[in-house]
Amino acid sequence: KRKYGDSIDDILKFASNAEEEYDKLVNYDEEFEKATKRRSELISRLNEEYDELSKLRRVGAENLADKVKEQLRELGMKNADFKIDFTGFSYADEPPYKVGGDEIEFLFSANLGEPVKPLSKIISGGEMSRFMLSLKVIISYFQEISTYVFDEIDAGLSGETSKTVAEKFAKIAKNTQVIAISHLPQICAMSDAALKIEKHEQDGKTFTSVKLLNENDKRNEIIRIIGSSDTDAARKLADEILNSASAFKKKL
Repeated sequence: KRKYGDSIDDILKFASNAEEEYDKLVNYDEEFEKATKRRSELISRLNEEYDELSKLRRVGAENLADKVKEQLRELGMKNADFKIDFTGFSYADEPPYKVGGDEIEFLFSANLGEPVKPLSKIISGGEMSRFMLSLKVIISYFQEISTYVFDEIDAGLSGETSKTVAEKFAKIAKNTQVIAISHLPQICAMSDAALKIEKHEQDGKTFTSVKLLNENDKRNEIIRIIGSSDTDAARKLADEILNSASAFKKKL
């Protein structure tokens, strides 16, 4: 018992395992041949799954590309083109077998008449921001990311397009928290919680303060970033922007 187990059952289990191991060693060539054959059969089945997965991916890729282009058009990139190119395929022969046999590349063109090229090499910062927003609108319903952070994605956008961006933020926020740093009234108005960030200097140092705005403070901040003084017309415009944002969120 001290050597092979604390009970008769443990000792008998040790004996059984030892006999099994002994048989494997005695019949090594036969066991090796069986294992090699089994491995070959499994790899063959795996490659059949690779083929099926590749077919599904190609259908899904076309669908995803169409949805991204639709989102980009809504964001003011009417002539943008996006494709997912399947650059190669290789069957499994060695581990790891994690992602299938496909190799893909994202291709992109922002302007009419220009051929699509590798997205990673040609897309600008502003274009990438809108592309990522388009992608996140589509995938936000079936991913596990808890928070999206958009840092001044609205740079260079027109008023109408910024309204579209704000609405897309609201749609994403139905399932995933959105933190957006913005200077545009349409986007700030869409927020459920508005934070004002300010920097100030004191004793030769720079400090940053963050203040949670109530509804009246938020209205006043909208007026400020519109670039207008606190007049009846400015207040009316701010109220229109806020009411439009509120009405949109109620419909979601």
